[in-house]
Formats: sequence, C-alpha cells, structure tokens
Amino acid sequence: MKIYSALDGNQLGILKDVYETTQAAGKEPMIHFPTMLLVDQGELTPHDLYICLYREGIFFTYSPVVLNDNYLLEFLSKRNQVINELLKQRKPYLTEVTAMVADVQNSIKICSELPAEEYFELINNIWQESAPIFRKYYGTYGKHASDGMVYYFFPQPDCDYKLNAIQCSLELQEMMKGITQKWQARKGWFSDIFLNIGLNEGLEWFGSYHAGSHVELTVLGETINYASRISNFARNGSVWATKNLLSQIPQQNREKINFGITRKTQNDESVFVTDTYSSVGNLIDGSSQASGKFKDIEMIPITEIRAMD
Repeated sequence: MKIYSALDGNQLGILKDVYETTQAAGKEPMIHFPTMLLVDQGELTPHDLYICLYREGIFFTYSPVVLNDNYLLEFLSKRNQVINELLKQRKPYLTEVTAMVADVQNSIKICSELPAEEYFELINNIWQESAPIFRKYYGTYGKHASDGMVYYFFPQPDCDYKLNAIQCSLELQEMMKGITQKWQARKGWFSDIFLNIGLNEGLEWFGSYHAGSHVELTVLGETINYASRISNFARNGSVWATKNLLSQIPQQNREKINFGITRKTQNDESVFVTDTYSSVGNLIDGSSQASGKFKDIEMIPITEIRAMD
C-alpha cells in the first residue's frame, strides 16, 4: 500500500502487469537486476540495479554499467557502512511523533535472582520477540537503555501512527505473558515478568548522533522525557498514555480503545471508570516516597489503556 499509493491508474496498470509476470525474489541480502534507464539526452542506457534488504528498509542503487563494479559491490555488502553513510547525509527535522518507553519492572531484583548469563538471556529474549512486533507497527528503534527500550512511531501514509503505538503496546503485553510462562516453568517462579509502558505524542526534532561507526537515532524534547517518566509510573505491565496522545485520535477510532482510571468507591472497592483521565499527582499517595519522585509530571493528565477492538 505504501509503495504504490501515489501512483495514477495507468502506472498501477503497468505495475499489476509486471507483478503478475515477475518471479519472486530470493532471500539473499543483495539482489541484482540489469535494467535500462533514460539518461539526460533521452537515450536508453544499461544500468545495474542493486537491491539491498536492511532492517531499516529497502535500498535501491542504480549504477551505470561499468567493467568493474567491485567497489560498489564491496560498499553495498557492508550493511553498517551503508546505513551510517545515509544517516550522515540526513539533517535533523521537525516531525510529529509518538514516543514509547518500556521498562522491565523490578529488573534489579530479577538480576539479583538469576545468574548473569540467564539474566542476559531473559533480556535478549524480550528484545528479540518484540522486534517483529515493532516492525509490524512501523516502530523506529531509538535505543536500549539498560534493560528497557525506546521506540518512535512516525506519521505513515496509510495508517495512524498513534494507533500503531497503542496496538504495538498491547501486543507487547501479550508477548510478555508468554515469556513469563516460559520462565516460570523454567525457574519455578510464581511472580510475573512485567514490561511497563509509557506513551506520549508531540512535535519534536528527530536526528541522529554519530560516535565513530555507531549511529543512534533520537528525538529531542519533552515528548520522550514525559513518556519515560510515565513508564516509571506504570506498574504490573500496564500501558499508560497521555491525554494529549488520545485526544488527537479521531473519535470514531478512539471509541475502539478501552481506556480509563481505576477509582475507589465509598466501600473502598476498585472500579475501572472508562473514558476518563487523571493527573499523575491524583493517582499517587501524597504521603508516600513516590509522590516526590513524580513531582515534575504530577500535573500531566494520563490514562491506562487496557484493550483495543
């Protein structure tokens, strides 16, 4: 959908005819096709088309046919070098973004209970199983901070990036249930392993940091900072989002989201009140030590997201 959404009817017809007569490509990291392209003088000139499949996307390189393509082939075969060179050319730009921060609850306790090799195995297990979920919802990798993770969701031509972030978060919840069951059976644990998630939306600068051969994508501003603080507030694998994020989702889509606040009745019973928000300050006990920990975000209205149709 994203590739051909901008094509007109004639171009779509050509694409359909070509698609039906073309063999599927293999799973090689680099695919080569000979092709003919019109140059400036209007002449058809032979070119080599190299297609490289990267985690970040598909990179197409058109090169005029020369006797020695060894340099180009060697360059394209070095994945990190290609990606880093492309990222160095890209300037920071202002964009709408939904930031997700996810942290493993009680990670220090889990680390103390497991041998070092098993703790790293657990964290890698979480990262590896979450990777296809992030790809499914177009999440852009930010960084792994300790045992947590940061991902960004940017506007897409054929879907709502804010809904992508919410759906991704709920699938991560389900993923953690499977990981918990596996490790409980393996270690004889009775407690769950939780991934606490905070979501926020805003208009921020997006760019990259370069340290030698390492490149890190990052978003600057309060959007990511608030998402991180909300993730610290979340407990027991819950997903919390700002009112700012949900209010920007059209009402017909927002009605599909089950969100709200758990409140106490006069009989001290807990009741989940849907379609409501609360400031962080009203959700924490003012006499507890946590009240000071979240003082910088106590006025932010947030809500817990539990499900989505």
